[in-house]
Amino acid sequence: MTQKIKIGLALGGGGAKGLAHIGVLKVLEREGIEISAIAGTSAGALLGSAYALSISLTELETEVKKLSALGAWNDILSLGDIRHSLIGNSDLLAYLNRLLKFSDFQHLKIPLSIVATSLEDGREIILTQGSLAEAVLASSSIPGVLPPVFQDGLYLIDGGVVNQTPVSVVDAMGVDLVIAVDLMLNAHQDLMDPNIIEVILQSYEIIRKQSVKYSLQQARPGYILIQPVFSAMADTFKFQNAEEFIRAGELAAEAVLPLLLPLAKGEVGRG
Repeated sequence: MTQKIKIGLALGGGGAKGLAHIGVLKVLEREGIEISAIAGTSAGALLGSAYALSISLTELETEVKKLSALGAWNDILSLGDIRHSLIGNSDLLAYLNRLLKFSDFQHLKIPLSIVATSLEDGREIILTQGSLAEAVLASSSIPGVLPPVFQDGLYLIDGGVVNQTPVSVVDAMGVDLVIAVDLMLNAHQDLMDPNIIEVILQSYEIIRKQSVKYSLQQARPGYILIQPVFSAMADTFKFQNAEEFIRAGELAAEAVLPLLLPLAKGEVGRG
């Protein structure tokens, strides 16, 4: 007896660079590649949540264009309590709830795992229930930039600290083939007289790159790796480069199609 293989998608974090996930998903949809499970970190958690809710890529692109407008982020990001973070998260949480239609994990059409990190001991925390917006916020809470999210007795921060591109997480969801979208290892940032925010964010990106290298080394062989190339235009909050980021995702996905399509269209034997 044979059946179609189950394909899992590991969507990595990377701030605005995460918009590349839209480009990757556009190519997968165009090629008729169905996704059976998703694991996401940070931006990957957000795009993964939206896709698992069946929010259309057209709707997501329309929303991205709104965010690209000058000043659009003023209603989403507000100054935080300097004792805890540079940016507060109440307005951002409200926005995430609107975008994700105030949904819980139980509303998902595709199984989803969201990766966060326990601030207390550095454990990888896999979120699979409750509010999607709160899980995405926890997974995206860059240390020092956004405050930790307190949930179930734990202070949770960005999942990229422990598993930036969560191949191992989606692999454990019972899939046959993993497609991993990494936004870090090919990213490069040209800096000139960096300010304090740029120093914090770039330092954190260096840390996350090491997380990616380690997690990919530990992953079970055989996954398909998609790595959009961003060059110097990449930056955590450069949403004005949305079209370039999305296109980078499309190009990277198209580059692996000769390897991916024979595997994705194949069948697996079942005992």
